[in-house]
Amino acid sequence: MMDFFKKKKDTQPASAPQSNKNYIWDYFQEISETNLSPYIQAITALRGVEESARDEEEFLYFLTSDIIYTALHTTVIEEMFSTLQSNHEYCLELISKFASDTQMRDELINDHTTNHLNYLANDANCEGCSSCEGHQDLHHLLDYWKKQDRNYFTKLYLEVQTIFCFLEMVLFKLIPKHPDVAFLMTPELINETRMLLASHIENKIREA
Repeated sequence: MMDFFKKKKDTQPASAPQSNKNYIWDYFQEISETNLSPYIQAITALRGVEESARDEEEFLYFLTSDIIYTALHTTVIEEMFSTLQSNHEYCLELISKFASDTQMRDELINDHTTNHLNYLANDANCEGCSSCEGHQDLHHLLDYWKKQDRNYFTKLYLEVQTIFCFLEMVLFKLIPKHPDVAFLMTPELINETRMLLASHIENKIREA
């Protein structure tokens, strides 16, 4: 369930390969200056977290909780893309079913999020839980968590939220109109898009 962090950690922020055109990135650029912009949605969500927190400690706790929760949701969406590629003839039906089957999925992700937060709060100690196999993918967060590094978690939050919002739009808005887009959503293209989004967010932060 924590593949999102593993992929992010293993991905270098280099220029994207140029051998194949990234049409998904073209779609992101088309919407990035509109009110559908995933980055603007991420900024709005960040402000909501800031407004709901009573102090800095609670802000970082909420931020980290949302990062883990959203990353887990993103992994599920990526798995959905793989399912669509294997069952393309049922593409629209599968998306509709995925959209309706939210309660059990959200409850499971909530449980994993709580377990991972407890793991961080207990200095990477866990006596055993249903999320143990994913704990190792949080190791790179430990030092930042101990230092309560606001800048790091804010940047990571914007990255995770932007990626999630964008992939969710691809799944629920773009593919239903253009089902063949599902064939493009390979792990390689998604990782390439992650790199481009991370670079985009870094530029936005520098501009702010």
